[in-house]
Amino acid sequence: MWGKLHRELIVITIISVLILAVSFAFNFSASQKDILERQTYDYLLDAAHHTKVILHTEIQRQNELLDIMLRNAPRYEGQKDNLINLLSTVSNTGHFSTVGLTYRGQKTLMSNGEEIDILDQDYYKRALEGEEVVEGPVVLPSSGRKVVILAKPLYKDEEVIGVVHEAYDLDNATKTLLAVLNMQQDRITMIADEKGDVIMGIGNGKQGNFFKFLEQEAIGCSMTEQDLEKAIANKESGAFYYTDIFGETQYVVFAPVEVNDWYTFQIVSGTNLLADQQMLNKIARDTMGKYFLLICLCFLVIIYIWRQIEKDRLKQINAEIEG
Repeated sequence: MWGKLHRELIVITIISVLILAVSFAFNFSASQKDILERQTYDYLLDAAHHTKVILHTEIQRQNELLDIMLRNAPRYEGQKDNLINLLSTVSNTGHFSTVGLTYRGQKTLMSNGEEIDILDQDYYKRALEGEEVVEGPVVLPSSGRKVVILAKPLYKDEEVIGVVHEAYDLDNATKTLLAVLNMQQDRITMIADEKGDVIMGIGNGKQGNFFKFLEQEAIGCSMTEQDLEKAIANKESGAFYYTDIFGETQYVVFAPVEVNDWYTFQIVSGTNLLADQQMLNKIARDTMGKYFLLICLCFLVIIYIWRQIEKDRLKQINAEIEG
């Protein structure tokens, strides 16, 4: 009877240990996956913040160049050669920009000496009303280049007499500006307007429209396009993930950059997360096996000690009977 009880006790204990070990491994793996996902989103949020800082810093730098024009243009009014030299100097300092000066109702004098007509452009009209304008993306009809326009009113005797503006070349500037983030090769960075039209992008982020990009790439998404558009319209930040056409999970963070209605979208592949998860699963399996062996060893030691105690007790009983 005792032998049968011992066997049943051993079997029950082994099954219990297995259940506990498997449960431990599953919970360990699941909790680590949650931690890795949170770390991934934190990483993307940090990248979004750096993108916003870089964008604001660059816009401030370009505005300071326009301020040079505003301070010096009035003294050269009517002196075309001096104005061209001033425009050229400021433009060359800007690296990625072409600077122009437009007096009210006249053609625009550009830094390369050309004259163009921008009187019908919205940014010119807004700046002429006293507004400081950042507008983009704008495709220049003359060259087809995608640019961001910065425009400021030019004052004389407290009256607006014209507009100084800058066409900021995004194709050339993007690589330099966004590359300073030291991005991983599998990360996509986009800056787009509220409608999703991409203003700046690096890597696969050089798309026409973010929403169209998502339609083409995503076959399953944790956030609907309607919810995403609503969040962006409400100036909210957020995160979601989607499965791309290759079956890989992509993690996305979106946040306003506080320039017009522009947003930044940061996307990173879940491949690295999956690799980390597989490594953690292996650790969990190894740990489960070690715990199982350790518990079994402890159980065998306990059984051995208990049997020795039983033997000593039986010897004592037999000795008492014989005595």
